[in-house]
Amino acid sequence: MITLITLSVHIFQIFLALLVAPFLMGLIHVVQARLQGQRGASILQPYFDIRKWLVKEAFQPMTASWIFLLAPYLLVATLLLGIWLTPLVAIAPPAEFGGDAIMLVYLYLFGTLFLVLAGFESRSHLAILSTGRRLVVFALSSSVLLTSILALALRTGTSDLAGIASYVHANPLIVADPSYLLTMTACVLAMLAEIGGGPLENRRSSSALALIQEAVVREYTGLYLALIRLAEALRLFLFIGLFCSLFLPWGAATDLQLVSLFWGGLILVLKLLVFVVALAIFEMFTTTLHLRHTGLFAGVGFILALLAMIASCFSI
Repeated sequence: MITLITLSVHIFQIFLALLVAPFLMGLIHVVQARLQGQRGASILQPYFDIRKWLVKEAFQPMTASWIFLLAPYLLVATLLLGIWLTPLVAIAPPAEFGGDAIMLVYLYLFGTLFLVLAGFESRSHLAILSTGRRLVVFALSSSVLLTSILALALRTGTSDLAGIASYVHANPLIVADPSYLLTMTACVLAMLAEIGGGPLENRRSSSALALIQEAVVREYTGLYLALIRLAEALRLFLFIGLFCSLFLPWGAATDLQLVSLFWGGLILVLKLLVFVVALAIFEMFTTTLHLRHTGLFAGVGFILALLAMIASCFSI
């Protein structure tokens, strides 16, 4: 049963995500610009861009239907719901949060599915090509992520997000467990693939790849484009926050006292900043690999996740 205080924690997580997520995107751009010896845009540029698009008039392709218009809303809504269900600030009892890890993956799948359908709705050749590419990457990364979560659920004895976080928090020596390390590595590969950074692709390295990557997004204008850009920032926030919650829950509030929640939120923001800076540096110094290499990394991640499941079954 959700009490008033746990409801407040959920609302605080949503507010924190909306406030911090665009800042994380701006931080990535600033770090990469500095590494290239450039000044770059302001770290607050994502906020300015979203505000600019909110006041611009929105257009849509003549061939688009209600699916094209609904997709940005559903994408943002599913990501916010995922943030609502994930114990980011506090590790509360599972009955109070009720977020299941497997359900979270399928919830994200639901929002992504509508964005894929919107790409086909536009009838643009580049958008259709981008949609196919997105489907391939998502199919590979989601399978690895789902297998990693199943391996972690076998190790901890539950698929509940708060239950997994509580188990890892109460057993810090799990970091030396082989199944835990294999699961963490596989999950990192899956998340790097899905959020568009890391070894699978450097989007700024090839104008052709960047054009394909952004083809669906460029079909939107005005409010719809603002929602898409906000969804990209929320996706980054959710994936890094989920990783910290499942594998590095130390620092999150173990009770629902106001002071504990404040420190839990502050430590969460610090974790996000560290991971985002590391992601930006890693992406800059990683050799560019095109789409044909995606299967290789996804295959490695999937094998690691399967090995983690076997190790968890035999309690290695």
